[in-house]
Amino acid sequence: MKDPIISEELFSKRITRNRLDEELKQIATEEEKIAKAAKKKTNKYFWFFWVASGMQLGASYHGIYNVEWLGWDLVEPLTYTSSMGVSVFFMWYMLRNRGLEDTRN
Repeated sequence: MKDPIISEELFSKRITRNRLDEELKQIATEEEKIAKAAKKKTNKYFWFFWVASGMQLGASYHGIYNVEWLGWDLVEPLTYTSSMGVSVFFMWYMLRNRGLEDTRN
């Protein structure tokens, strides 16, 4: 079948398909960039949580055992307040981002 109208329409559809394939490749590249940036940000917050917890533990140990005028009576409210602050911040971050789980296989 050598109908020129059908041939022209097929050619037009192929061009459109090629253009859409290129756009999909660009979108996939952008998606990868966004996913990497999101993972990097999440890792930053996760490590901040662990560093803050470790610093709190070290500061409370130092305050309880190495500083003579400080003791458990003064350090305990500070450690409780700082640990609750870090925990609340981490829970807020997790609740804010709860719908952003990775759905790729």
